[in-house]
Amino acid sequence: MEIFTSFVSSVLQTPAALQRTVGGNANFSCSHKVSEVFYLYWYRQRQHGEPLICIGYLYSTNINIESSFQHRFTLRGDSTKHSYLEIHDLSREDRGEYFCAIRQHNDINSLSADTKPPTLKLCTFSFNKLNPVTQ
Repeated sequence: MEIFTSFVSSVLQTPAALQRTVGGNANFSCSHKVSEVFYLYWYRQRQHGEPLICIGYLYSTNINIESSFQHRFTLRGDSTKHSYLEIHDLSREDRGEYFCAIRQHNDINSLSADTKPPTLKLCTFSFNKLNPVTQ
């Protein structure tokens, strides 16, 4: 198994931290300069030590969002360069860290609508912290 630790400096996610009001919107951006990237993933971790939850992923310009996130979360972009995560009508449950991950491996058989994308051990990531607060 190859771990792509050399990508860390090639992945940029902004903003690094974000505080928004409940009911508002949050926008994150992820870009990279790694050639031949097939997948770009977005994950959420509510608290340190909890598992990462897959929000969705891009395979080139094909966008797949997990069903539990489809109502208020939007993904845009292209896995080969840049992606955006937008969260609408924020709730306190949206609090957490949001991770962008890239993966070069092109094993389309490892992904399906009912399973999570491949393990993060094959990805590199950076993260944003989101803290929705009441007014």
